[in-house]
Order: sequence, then C-alpha cells, then structure tokens
Amino acid sequence: MLSAKLEKPLRWFSARVLQRCNIRYSSYHDRLVTLTLTSIRHRRLRAQLILIYKLIIGAAHFPNLNHFIKLSSSLRRPMTLLLSTACDKNFFASVVPIWNALTANTPHFLSPSEFYSLLDKNIAIL
Repeated sequence: MLSAKLEKPLRWFSARVLQRCNIRYSSYHDRLVTLTLTSIRHRRLRAQLILIYKLIIGAAHFPNLNHFIKLSSSLRRPMTLLLSTACDKNFFASVVPIWNALTANTPHFLSPSEFYSLLDKNIAIL
C-alpha cells in the first residue's frame, strides 16, 4: 500500500531519534505523540481535504470541476459533494467519501476557519 511506503521513513526516523535519546522502545503511535507529530497519512489526507475546500470556494482553479464533482442542493447538508462521473480511479472518487463523512453534520457552509477547525478536530477519526 502506498501510504505504508510513504510512512516508512517517518517510522524509522522517529525510532532512531528516541533511541538516541535513550527513550525505550514504543509503538509508532506513541512515538508520534511523544514527538508531537502527526502521521504522514493524516497530513496527506488533511492536505487533500483542504484542496477540495479551496476548489469548491474558488480559491484554487481546476478546469471543468463540474465534470467531476458538484455541491448537493440539500439545505440540510449544504457541503455534501456528489460525484459526477462513474470513474472510481481518480482523486475525487477517493476523497469525496471522506469529505462527506467529515461534513455530514454541518448545517451551513463553513467559513475557512470553521472548516480548518472541524478538520483538525476530526482528522484522527478519519
């Protein structure tokens, strides 16, 4: 899996840093907490969700965005995204389900600061 390969250098580095500081062996998760780091998987997911948000609000340009995703017209869940294509091998197909899980209980369209706050609170759950 790609995320495991990307995570491997951080696993190795965090183990070596703590070993040099004479801190006994601990799990990868415990090392991240000790070093106040987040996993590469979480950083990557956060960056992907921020990119989607910027595309939606128009802060970043993506040609023909409506061919891939569109906002739901639901008044109860205004941030829900719908996939426009049936292709399951593109960026949007992998990120939109996570986006919809994150924004499922938002009653209004979030401002950037509200979105970042929601993302930071829930990134560990995703």
